[in-house]
Amino acid sequence: MGRTPSIHPILLNGVLITAVLAAAAASPPATGPVTVFAAPWSMGAAEIAARAGGRLLASGRWPWSIVAVSEDGDFVRRLYAAGAMLVTQPQPSIGCRALLEGQSAQ
Repeated sequence: MGRTPSIHPILLNGVLITAVLAAAAASPPATGPVTVFAAPWSMGAAEIAARAGGRLLASGRWPWSIVAVSEDGDFVRRLYAAGAMLVTQPQPSIGCRALLEGQSAQ
């Protein structure tokens, strides 16, 4: 009798592919606005962006998420060095309520 293949490797592959695609879609651009997420117990995302040399474009629903911009191509690295937990593209970010370039950041 043939053995039925386990579904676990198939599910694991599906989860890994989904995670990679989600990370690629949310990865921050080299230039332009980014969403900055800070730990809720930290100094706050606005302070992190300021320390990294960025300019606040929009505040999020909570103090640990903002949209910021810098003309420097090294901005994302500096955000992480200043304490950001996550830096993403602003379009898919949840909680950013302000308008960016005439479109809602939803």
